[in-house]
Amino acid sequence: MEVTETFPLSALVLTKLTESLPAAKIHSSKWPYIEGLKLADPQYYLPARINLIIGSDEMYSLLETEVIKGPPNTPIAQKTVFGWVLFGKLTTLGKSNNTSPCLYSDIDLTKAVIKAWTLDELPETRYFTTEETRCEKLFETTHRRNTQGRFIVHLPFRQNIKLGDSWAIAVQSWSRMERRLELNNEHREQYHAFLHDMLDQGHMESVSNVPSSNWYIPHHSVIKESSCTTKTRIVFSASQKNTNGLSLNDNLMIGPQLLF
Repeated sequence: MEVTETFPLSALVLTKLTESLPAAKIHSSKWPYIEGLKLADPQYYLPARINLIIGSDEMYSLLETEVIKGPPNTPIAQKTVFGWVLFGKLTTLGKSNNTSPCLYSDIDLTKAVIKAWTLDELPETRYFTTEETRCEKLFETTHRRNTQGRFIVHLPFRQNIKLGDSWAIAVQSWSRMERRLELNNEHREQYHAFLHDMLDQGHMESVSNVPSSNWYIPHHSVIKESSCTTKTRIVFSASQKNTNGLSLNDNLMIGPQLLF
């Protein structure tokens, strides 16, 4: 009774492993030392389809101790559980057009080469639209730096802007938030502290009369309980539409793209 030995392997199933191997017919008439050996592939010298590739991490469990070495520049015979296999230098009959390309990628080298090419390139010519040109000129002529080191620049309003009525919408948003914060003293105190800080820094001012030529930006609070510092954060909505269906953002020019 024949006993079949089994070996558990982790396998990947692919539609194709490689081209036919060997690439060309092998001349083996000068290898008398392998005569009589039970080869795992008796027709090893003929190009054929490869069905299975076993990695070196698994192959060692399939090798046996017997090894036969031939003359210099000839393959070595190694006994395995499948039979004898040959490996080493081979002599083929004729030349083969089949090649086995190898791709090696060095990320650092690739980055260095790309950087070298970039330095040799001519600077890219950028063309701005009329609005982008006006926006860029406005920034160049109005921006400044205050005593605290902060940059200040005018808002890039479009020509013939339509303000509409934004005061009533801003007041409604503020009233809703005040009613919501009545249920949480801690968040209401943080919100009021934020308003006082805005007044102290001159970012907003209290008005008794409501000028129609001004734009009032609605805001609301966002509560984040997991925050380690201030749990209440204020968000201003410049995209809120007013009575004429336009927002503050709609009346501002869009400048050129500066990030690449």
